[in-house]
Amino acid sequence: AFQIDIMRQGALSQGSNPFAFRPPLWFMEGMAEYLTTGEIDGTYAIALSTLGQLESDPNVTVSQGAPFLASAMIVSATDGPLADPKVRQAVSYALDRNGIGNTVFKGAANLPRALQGSGTWGTAFDTFKAASDELPEMAQDLAKAQELAKTLDLAGKTVTIGTSSGIPALNSIALAFKAACEAVGLTVELQNVSPANYINYFIDPAAWSSVDAF
Repeated sequence: AFQIDIMRQGALSQGSNPFAFRPPLWFMEGMAEYLTTGEIDGTYAIALSTLGQLESDPNVTVSQGAPFLASAMIVSATDGPLADPKVRQAVSYALDRNGIGNTVFKGAANLPRALQGSGTWGTAFDTFKAASDELPEMAQDLAKAQELAKTLDLAGKTVTIGTSSGIPALNSIALAFKAACEAVGLTVELQNVSPANYINYFIDPAAWSSVDAF
């Protein structure tokens, strides 16, 4: 494994970095320092814990547009509780998306109605908006979650969630997902890996098959 470090002069290096004491550029939590000091001139940030700091900095312009992305837990389970669509539906009802929006995205997020946000609607905006408006907002409904869970016999069943405490935004979402699973009666174990190894959940079959979601 190796890392490529991006330096101000545009040079690339493998491994060592003369700015190693600085926050890593690929972590959103370290992005604010690079933006406020001029190390970089801009970024398309997905989840930025320092959004308030940047909005209050006179040297930084923060612009918010229509959403293109949806934040989602990836369910990798092929068996067990989370392989059941009804269990996933119960967990979805229990998930506090408002809490995630406020904690992870600092209020710069909308409750979803569909997987794709309005930034992807293109030239047929009015058509897509009309269809989107007919979909229910995915707000938390613990009563509905627990009512559905009663039909699923989840007591004593365990799921494993992959996370990395070294990537706060991802970890906060994993903890919210954990709380939703527990709200419907599941027992949850966290598999905490280093930030450098989190990518393995996407590319290594042994990694993604070792967890039920990440």
